[in-house]
Amino acid sequence: MEDFPVDVCISYPDADGVRQKHYFTTSVALLRTLREWKQLGRQDILLTWGRTRPIAVDEVSRQLLLAEIVCMGIRPPVPTAAASVAGRGRC
Repeated sequence: MEDFPVDVCISYPDADGVRQKHYFTTSVALLRTLREWKQLGRQDILLTWGRTRPIAVDEVSRQLLLAEIVCMGIRPPVPTAAASVAGRGRC
């Protein structure tokens, strides 16, 4: 599996309803974590693409489909010109 650079935040609600957030810069680490969350039965996963390049979004999305990983909410990539000065997309 090819590793793509990404700017992704994924999150899920904990028992108190607080979203637990995790940030990723590589697609391999992102997919590994999402597979683990799937095995743990995590639900209501929100994925925010941040400034991830379209080719990486397409490839990672394809890999998510092949792995049968479902994210309940997916926010599209932020255009580079509109990217947050803080450097992270909201999750």
